[in-house]
Amino acid sequence: MRAGAIWQCMFFFRHPRPVVDPRPVVEQTVRDACVAKATTATLVAPLTSASLPPVQTGAGAIEEAPIRLLVRYRLGEYLSVVLDHLPFAVEQMTGGRKRAGWATRAMLVMVATPAFFYKKWRVGDCRFEIDGRALVRRSRTERLVLPWSEVVDVHRYRGAYLVAKQGGAMPLPYRCFSAEQRERFERCVASRG
Repeated sequence: MRAGAIWQCMFFFRHPRPVVDPRPVVEQTVRDACVAKATTATLVAPLTSASLPPVQTGAGAIEEAPIRLLVRYRLGEYLSVVLDHLPFAVEQMTGGRKRAGWATRAMLVMVATPAFFYKKWRVGDCRFEIDGRALVRRSRTERLVLPWSEVVDVHRYRGAYLVAKQGGAMPLPYRCFSAEQRERFERCVASRG
């Protein structure tokens, strides 16, 4: 260790913190029933809704396991959603009397870029669980449960869904969905009626 690093560790208030990766690893234990002596192997597999069995609920009805997503937002897709949503927002605010010009778009990019980095720092990665009843978002700072009855609208843009709620919205990038998950999400949106 360098002398400067030791001095920095000892005398500065901002001590180096250990790097901890909070992402969970899903492990499945596979047992070989054919062998008399049971051997156990551990496999690391991504957590997908397809790997989970359907959930049995009351009265014999079978409910699908929730859609599980890990969203690590990127600046480009965030700006894409903001710029795609701009015409809709301007129409709502002005009653369709005005349109957003190039200066408005440029200023929005200049404001949205630092806002993105602040939000990413404050909120971090988000884990979503989506089923027929609600969207649940877990982030570094909070757990938000948004019942489908409180969803104002779901916008479909070039790179993401934008789930609008009272006082805000949550982008869900298409890249985070498998084809089966995206189909199930579309069914949830259609059934919220």
